[in-house]
Amino acid sequence: MYLTLLLATLVITIVLLVLIKNRRVIETLAVFSGAVMLVYSFLIALTVAEVGVYSFSFFLSVDALGAIIILIIGTMGFATAIYSVAYFNQETKKGIVGRTRVKQYFVLLYVFLTAMYLATTASSPIFAWISI
Repeated sequence: MYLTLLLATLVITIVLLVLIKNRRVIETLAVFSGAVMLVYSFLIALTVAEVGVYSFSFFLSVDALGAIIILIIGTMGFATAIYSVAYFNQETKKGIVGRTRVKQYFVLLYVFLTAMYLATTASSPIFAWISI
């Protein structure tokens, strides 16, 4: 269940980031989604610690190694979202990065994180390659 919620959160975040125009809202959404992603990563790891292999469907499952990788992805994704907000504020003030590039960056960041989660949780190597 947590795995489905995690992936749904990422997909909804990507759709909202594409649709929203206001930069502050985009940055807030990116950081908030990163925090939610980190919480779900911890919940998935706790579930794996309690039950062993956590399998939601035929295509997605998480074992102990997958739980560690999911924690790393969640932690780094959240840290990246927080750091990126301050970094792009400075780069925009200097005129190095335009406002549309900031939106594009956050959309592509969450597409990348979604691909990493799917590749980590894929039950078969074929599905892992498809997700990448």
